Amino acid sequence: MSSTETAPPAPPVAQLHGHARRWALAVAAAGLLVLLVTVAWNVYAPWGQRLDTRAFGSIAITETFRHQHIGTVLAAVEVRALAAALAVCVVLAAWRRRFDLALGALVVVVGANLMAYLTRTHLVHRPDYGLDHLGPLNSSPSGHAVASCSIAIAIVLVTPMTIRLWVTFFAALWASWAALGVVVVRMNRPGDVVAAIALVALWTGVGVGVAALVAGRPHQRRMLRDYRTQVRGLGWQRTRETRVSNAPYGLTLLVLSGLSAVVVMGVLLVSWGVGVLSNPLGLVLGIGSLLLIGGLVGGLVGATSRAVEKYLR
Repeated sequence: MSSTETAPPAPPVAQLHGHARRWALAVAAAGLLVLLVTVAWNVYAPWGQRLDTRAFGSIAITETFRHQHIGTVLAAVEVRALAAALAVCVVLAAWRRRFDLALGALVVVVGANLMAYLTRTHLVHRPDYGLDHLGPLNSSPSGHAVASCSIAIAIVLVTPMTIRLWVTFFAALWASWAALGVVVVRMNRPGDVVAAIALVALWTGVGVGVAALVAGRPHQRRMLRDYRTQVRGLGWQRTRETRVSNAPYGLTLLVLSGLSAVVVMGVLLVSWGVGVLSNPLGLVLGIGSLLLIGGLVGGLVGATSRAVEKYLR
């Protein structure tokens, strides 16, 4: 009887890519639905605008606070930092010979940010119901939230399996910081940020779908097969693939991603002294808006990381 541990049988690559395409379709459809509903309610409907404005005003800060911290929030989505992060993603994917993931990351970032710009400036026009000081200038979806979330998705798309857990946590932390921060410093309404996350989800589905299609091409399939054969020869990799294939590991990714949003909320609400209005409606709308945004960001980043780990590894 041989004492050598054998690698667990893996599903056929074509079957994994089929799962990835179905996952991508479901996420893209969900993102599109949430985007349409959010824009229709929070931008065009008077009652939606009013509720969004109440949630926006429930977060209690002063103008002095805003000017002190707005630079700290925007530092996370500074153009040069985003460009450098995208370049690192592409180089890392190319170094791993994962051109499918590089293309998917590029589709997510370029598609999401271009669509956000066109939507905000040409497609969606906010009616002025005179409800808040931001006026009729449309800010939905939030450009800063789209930029940070799309880069976070690009990062988890190209991350190697060996460091995926912690990279997922810090990518979600970064995206949560920008998404929650632009609401706290009164740059965007909560509905603007929810629309931004939905738009990124739409393009995440498109990007993962494109990566799955490219990975299914003969040349890329051979490269993936050779890579999987090489890494399975390592003892740590056999253990790793067993962990990847089960549900608790995917749950860990999601928990870590959600925890990152909790960390950001703790910093914003405790260290920065951000408060909410003390009346019951203010508490519900203020805390509820921040929880919703943080949960959506963490869930999207964690779910994407899990899908790539499971279906496109």
